[in-house]
Amino acid sequence: MKEKITEVLYQCYRSRADDSNDTIRECFSLLDEFTKEMPFTQGDRICSAVCAACAECERLAFLDGVNIGAQLILELTGG
Repeated sequence: MKEKITEVLYQCYRSRADDSNDTIRECFSLLDEFTKEMPFTQGDRICSAVCAACAECERLAFLDGVNIGAQLILELTGG
């Protein structure tokens, strides 16, 4: 089965997105602070779940943006 073009665009975007900005580092520091008293495996599971949820939210927002942009082009061109 072929991938949807929006998924391919998202993968290209993610491969070039900067994950190392100050806000993201601060968020992970805060998460580390919350989980530092937990056993490593428990803290790691929490961090993994948070990262997966954030990644899915980002993916859906990106796809919505592409779809809204396409809709805007159709409306502006009368398509």
